[in-house]
Amino acid sequence: MLFPLVRADRAEALIRRALPELPWPSRPLRALPARVHRRYLTIPLEYAAGFTLLMLTLPGRWKLLAAFPLPLGYLLGIMRAREARWAVDDRAVVIRWRRLLSRNTVIAHLGGAQVTEFSSSPTKAKRRVAGFTMRFSSGRRARMRYMAESDALLLLRTVGRVEAPSESPSGDPLSPAL
Repeated sequence: MLFPLVRADRAEALIRRALPELPWPSRPLRALPARVHRRYLTIPLEYAAGFTLLMLTLPGRWKLLAAFPLPLGYLLGIMRAREARWAVDDRAVVIRWRRLLSRNTVIAHLGGAQVTEFSSSPTKAKRRVAGFTMRFSSGRRARMRYMAESDALLLLRTVGRVEAPSESPSGDPLSPAL
């Protein structure tokens, strides 16, 4: 976490000063397609429905609290969908997502991720939606739970450790190294 109290519009200047070796992405962040936004509502609304049912068992006027979880879950889902963005160019990858109250942005070298993961399920595959996760050697991870399947596959193919071809002792790059 480099700048928890710096405004987003000042982040580029801070990174260029503090970490000049970190490439700032040349492309703007890409928003998710509108068809994927609905997927971001499922988890917050499921939790909100559970809390609503639980609050309906409260005695007396406390039951009125049951009116709050569903609108709050809907608001959280909308915020998550609007802020989920990504970008990749020839030097850097950026993933931005929202947790409960915090927005997270990870900017990394294109080859900086140690592990990349593609996640899908029958329900996601039917709607051409998938998830993408990058894990780094520091233990940090960047994850977009829902995005267009084609975008997740693009990130899976382009992001990750770039390995040079290994040379054999004979100097021939095609023969296996011993």
